[in-house]
Amino acid sequence: MRLIRTLFLSLIALLVVASLGLSKAEFSKKEGKPCTFCHPAGKFKELTEAGKYYREHNNSLEGYKASEEKKVCGAAGRIRQTTSLCPQPAR
Repeated sequence: MRLIRTLFLSLIALLVVASLGLSKAEFSKKEGKPCTFCHPAGKFKELTEAGKYYREHNNSLEGYKASEEKKVCGAAGRIRQTTSLCPQPAR
């Protein structure tokens, strides 16, 4: 009986943790942006300016405009600390 209870609780914990990870992937798919658009690379518990906007506007980026100092470039979501335009890939 103790083994069954332990396995049951472990399964519930696993499902909770898995669902938390999937929700973030769903946000990325919904918005068509990489995770690093809203989270600093390697610091996924923190939020960027875009992530804070997304949270404060009912999980929507509608109306969001990146600040002039930080423009997100390319599909990889790299942030450039400049007001110049994002570099174009070589052809």
